[in-house]
Amino acid sequence: MDEVATVSDDALQDAMLTSFSRLKLAVEPAGAAALAALAGPLRERLRGKAVGLIVCGANIDPAGFAGHLAAAQARAEPAA
Repeated sequence: MDEVATVSDDALQDAMLTSFSRLKLAVEPAGAAALAALAGPLRERLRGKAVGLIVCGANIDPAGFAGHLAAAQARAEPAA
């Protein structure tokens, strides 16, 4: 291993929302970790490069999944 990238819980939820809304993939937080890292701490370094992500993990119940998406959506909505 050459490097470890860390992401916040909020970033995991945001990546879950992106995975579901844009890619139609329902993944648990751990399954969204690679996308969260790509969208966050690795974004500038990997800009313009071809990148492949392994997305796995749908071991989450519907209520938990919905809660994560709702939290991410609330952060994405502009304050009224």
